[in-house]
Amino acid sequence: MNKVVLIFLIGVGGVFFYWRVPALAQLRPMSVEQLSEQADKIVEGVVTNIRCEMEANSRFIYSWVTLRIEKCLKSSDADAEVEFRIPGGVVDDLQLTVSHAPTFFVGEHVIVFLARQHKVWQVLGWRQGKFTIVKEQVLEAKSSLRDFETRILKILHKPLLSPQQDLQGALLVQPCTKRLQNSDHLLTISPQVSTPTFSKTADWQDIFSDDFEDVFPGENWSVGDVDSTVNGEHFWGKTDYLAKSGNFSVWCAKDGADSLDPASSNYPDNLRTWMVYGPFSLSDALAAELTFYLWLRTYSGDDYFFYGLSVDGHWFSGYKTITTNTGGWIPIRLAFADSLLGEPQVWLGMLFESDGSGNARGVFVDKLVLRKNVITPDTPVIHRIEPDTAAAGIGAIVTIYGEKFGVAQGSSQVKFYSPEGEAAATILFWSNTEIRCEVPAGVSSGPVHIFHENGNVSNGYQFYVSFSFSGLRWSGEHPMGEPFYVYENPPGGISGALEAILAAANTWNSVYGSRFHFEYGGSTTASAPYYDNQNVIRWNESIGDSSVIAYVSTWFNSQTKVIAECDLVFNGSLNWLASEQGVPGTYDVQNVATHEMGHFYCFGDLYGDADSEKTMYGYVTNEGEIKKRSLSWAEEMGVRYIYGEPELTIGVLQHPVFTENVDIYVVGDYELDATSVWAAFQFHDQNQTLNLNALDEQNRIFVDNSFTFSDTGSARIIALARRKNLFITGRDTLNLQMTLIPHTAPSRVTTKDQQACLSLAPETFSQDVLLMATNFSANKANRLPGIMRLSAERETSLPGNIYQFGDIELKLQRPAKLELRYDLPMVNGLDEKNLLILHWDGVCWRSVGGWVDRERNTVATVVQRLGYFCLGYDVNKRSTANPQMPVSFTLKQNFPNPLHLKRNKVTTIQYTLPWETSVAIVVYDLLGRKVCTLVNASQLPGWYTITWDGCNDAGVTVASGIYFYRLQT
Repeated sequence: MNKVVLIFLIGVGGVFFYWRVPALAQLRPMSVEQLSEQADKIVEGVVTNIRCEMEANSRFIYSWVTLRIEKCLKSSDADAEVEFRIPGGVVDDLQLTVSHAPTFFVGEHVIVFLARQHKVWQVLGWRQGKFTIVKEQVLEAKSSLRDFETRILKILHKPLLSPQQDLQGALLVQPCTKRLQNSDHLLTISPQVSTPTFSKTADWQDIFSDDFEDVFPGENWSVGDVDSTVNGEHFWGKTDYLAKSGNFSVWCAKDGADSLDPASSNYPDNLRTWMVYGPFSLSDALAAELTFYLWLRTYSGDDYFFYGLSVDGHWFSGYKTITTNTGGWIPIRLAFADSLLGEPQVWLGMLFESDGSGNARGVFVDKLVLRKNVITPDTPVIHRIEPDTAAAGIGAIVTIYGEKFGVAQGSSQVKFYSPEGEAAATILFWSNTEIRCEVPAGVSSGPVHIFHENGNVSNGYQFYVSFSFSGLRWSGEHPMGEPFYVYENPPGGISGALEAILAAANTWNSVYGSRFHFEYGGSTTASAPYYDNQNVIRWNESIGDSSVIAYVSTWFNSQTKVIAECDLVFNGSLNWLASEQGVPGTYDVQNVATHEMGHFYCFGDLYGDADSEKTMYGYVTNEGEIKKRSLSWAEEMGVRYIYGEPELTIGVLQHPVFTENVDIYVVGDYELDATSVWAAFQFHDQNQTLNLNALDEQNRIFVDNSFTFSDTGSARIIALARRKNLFITGRDTLNLQMTLIPHTAPSRVTTKDQQACLSLAPETFSQDVLLMATNFSANKANRLPGIMRLSAERETSLPGNIYQFGDIELKLQRPAKLELRYDLPMVNGLDEKNLLILHWDGVCWRSVGGWVDRERNTVATVVQRLGYFCLGYDVNKRSTANPQMPVSFTLKQNFPNPLHLKRNKVTTIQYTLPWETSVAIVVYDLLGRKVCTLVNASQLPGWYTITWDGCNDAGVTVASGIYFYRLQT
């Protein structure tokens, strides 16, 4: 496979420092326009050689890349090749990686933007200056090679660039989200301006086109005024005042009760008028786009035209104009975001809004076309990815579901979004409708594609990367282990810089459960990031490239991946400030330091649009930004995963027939590796190391054989494990109580912590059994396969333990009494009378009622099934003070009987329920016909009393005779 890369070169005066290129960095984004204008050389070619060198003094490693030039887009040189330098590489066992620097391999076909600095060519904007091309497609730009090169040439020849040709490229619009119709929720979509990559065999088809020559609004169009009470009712309508071609276009205020004529009127003040087309389907689309012509003239920039897309018909995401005059008709093109592709219903919306400061002619729209690039019969289609969120670089496995993948992989590939194009995944399983693969290292949130060996490319399915792990590690069980030092003289004497850096370090230190800890070692006079076995934070005023805000250099052993040193460097030539609030025109020390210190944790940068709110997002979105001072959920989860103790849970399953046999397994909060798990069993005075099987489909590792108990006693199970590919150990301990239950005598089974007790009557079981009892903390039990947290609307579990008695399939011949203890901190101010007991029935948690004894702090109930139990509460629970519990269903004789309506008015019926159930009590006549329903509801366990007044369901008194009633559950 040939690849093409674009490189931008730039010339900068001043002293060149070989050590200035970092291992990790934070950048200001550069557009293709900025790269094109600032580059000294733009070339297309093929990489023919790469060599690595280490500087003798700094021990900084660089790679020299030789490119055979096939086309020169900028520069008058006639050279056949060019050699440029990038940071990073391997010399002997020492390796330096540079996350923001581009990477190359021999045979890769590229376009690069190059800069000349101290007689050395370098890639401008670091990784932003490299564009890889595969099959005539520029991966990073999501554009064809021809279109991308044409775009560069237009930029370099300014007379060819006109706002009339590319509204987005001319920066006349900005992204935004608008609500056009009533809705009770917000949906945010990020439209892509660039052309998506699509299959070469797919076909473009028109979804809809309108030149507004016929009736408007036509089929599937709707128009409206957001608030007609402010300045009258105005709708979009067709007009012959202006037209791109033909006789008509549509104008923003032509129709409505207070319609205007653009030939004689401007748009009114305080206008908010919209038009919406849809829905239309993109279920079979690989790509889609909107094109139309726009004529706009407004009084001020606060009056704007908006166009966007929606999947609910109410909230639209797109662009609004920031110009006041287009200078005539201009073409508009909007490439749909990958997140819209595959949607069964999509809407197009347009809005014009004015303030009260003044008005002008307004906005006209003409020649509107919606089209899509449809899936051909042999194009793979992705329907879903499970899970759709995972970390990169930790071996996370996802499953892709869809169709037309091919019965075997062959040369087909799955590729995830990467800032340098797309990264191929390691395939674990491949079929025509299902693919399992690992999430590649170094990828970001973005679309996943299947590149089929027949040349077709699937639709893009949005995948979210929570965090990216480099795979490097610090030595020892406690990461970092060595202090960091801060250069004592920052440029310009930035007040509070040290305090801001220490606050950033404390942000990472404060993550609960982490074993990584920054320790400040004091100040240093070292001002250059040499490899000197000392972790130093410095300032450097000689970086030169203003797009580089700060970087981290990481030296490590290329064989063991053990880190030797990390240095953080701030670009001292920029405007820095350490203050409580971000200030426009400056960079916040704490904000940038918090991000860069994430690289000490071995986190990689993320570049997807969906990553922009994460601390490890690789760009500073604006000067004065302070949002990265705190960690997002993604970084906190990553810290706990990589540096927290693995959370293990030991589970046990008792055989429902041969109750002396208990299966033991281990499950974790991550994918376990059976070779890194150790387990032992203690019963009475016996200690036994357990042999473990391979991982099953529910992420469990079972002990090789069931453990057989012989009598009553306590057992203790211990498990230790390391996370796959990581070096932090976790452990769990489970105490198990086994009790021999003779079927002819009453018995009690108590957990070892004495917090749960099960009382059994004689002949509860048909034979003697060994009954297991144990307990888990609630968070550990939630990791057991098949067990989920309570989800009922009106019942909520309490913090504390979950208790396990036997197995849910172990049959009880008679009800048993269960009693759970509680303490006041657990109740936390709740009304104790609302406490109850919950039972896991194999599908969900359900209430089995409960009687509260406040003196003993217990909740008791009668159960018909064993398994998992926990305490809960229900604010609507029936209040009862009955200390006894019924052990069976009863329906007592009514009293008085017979019923004399003139004397007694009503007759009373009593019944009991041993557990919560649905109850129906119906009165019938002698012919079996229903007379009336007395009860039809779900009720808690207990004693109940109801009355009957001798009337049927219609309220009519029945004739004298004999009637009977029935209780049904």
